[in-house]
Amino acid sequence: MKSTINNGTLALYLFICISFFPLLDAENKLVTETCQKLKEKDLCLSRLGAEQASQDAKDIVALTLIAINVAASNGSETATFIRTTLSESAETLAPTTEQNFEDCSENFEDAMQDLDDALALVTSRDFKGMKTEVGTALDDANECAAALNQGEGKDLELFNRTNNFLQLCSIVDDLAHILAPSHDGADGPNSDNGDNLAPNSGNGDNLAPN
Repeated sequence: MKSTINNGTLALYLFICISFFPLLDAENKLVTETCQKLKEKDLCLSRLGAEQASQDAKDIVALTLIAINVAASNGSETATFIRTTLSESAETLAPTTEQNFEDCSENFEDAMQDLDDALALVTSRDFKGMKTEVGTALDDANECAAALNQGEGKDLELFNRTNNFLQLCSIVDDLAHILAPSHDGADGPNSDNGDNLAPNSGNGDNLAPN
């Protein structure tokens, strides 16, 4: 009798798995296929795939909004780390290190504003404008990374945080180039305009800028 119950439970479990796994696969297909087009494939899969909102994303525009929010959240955490370090540990920092923190604080403040602007531009479907803002955010973060990479006054934690932020911004930048490709078609990560990445996109109307 016990064996019968166990077998019945196992059968029910397998039925549920078989029934729901195709749904989960379909929901994640957009994330998987899109991330394969980007330079930071693995990071894209792990970070965007972990976002609950990605399960409901219907096109690359929705994924781009999610990617911007992920990058902005990460950048905000780094900005907080910088402010906290300057506030609580400034007296123990070497002069060059302190200067790097102050400069990076400005860089991240600017980058956060750039991402806020990019988010608004995606919402209004101004993808070319969004691409410009994301590029500026990358430039701002790269200024911080370049200063830290000179060696003198380098703080390893801030350096690693900045590199992670740059990788997340790179994901957004690649998505921006899919949504707003150059006229010669060579602007995207893999020279793809994204038409084949959204389910039921047909002729790609959901992806092309207005």
